[in-house]
Amino acid sequence: MKVIALLAWKGGVGKSTLTINLATAAIEDGHKVGIIDLDPQSSLSEWSDRREAEQPFVSDAKPRAVAQIVAAGRGIGLDLMLIDTPPNATDEVEAALTVADTIIIRSQFGFTPGLLPFLAHRHPNIGIKHIGIPGCCLQIIRTDDPATRLF
Repeated sequence: MKVIALLAWKGGVGKSTLTINLATAAIEDGHKVGIIDLDPQSSLSEWSDRREAEQPFVSDAKPRAVAQIVAAGRGIGLDLMLIDTPPNATDEVEAALTVADTIIIRSQFGFTPGLLPFLAHRHPNIGIKHIGIPGCCLQIIRTDDPATRLF
């Protein structure tokens, strides 16, 4: 199972919308998908409550439960787990980074200066590689481990 953490240094940049779009695209492609909603606004949990579809499986969680939810997702055969985080460096972000294979950073105007050094300092063991997408306010960071790569 691939685990993707979605981060943003500020609110209102479309991170939860991106999470929904990634989840529904993966489901349409035949994958089993779960979402961990760590954002206190719980927009993804509310979205899930209004949906009539069986997927994605959405857990409105606290940071201490993230590793257990990821393990449960593996146990039920999910292909992808997306983790939506609040827009700052909190316990929720730390919990997501601990289990993530890939980090997607959504920003309104391009890459946030200081975020790569923050990630490298807090998580020096993940071998951060930054992939900027020209003309797009989306940054993808992944580990060096080929088994965890999405692309």
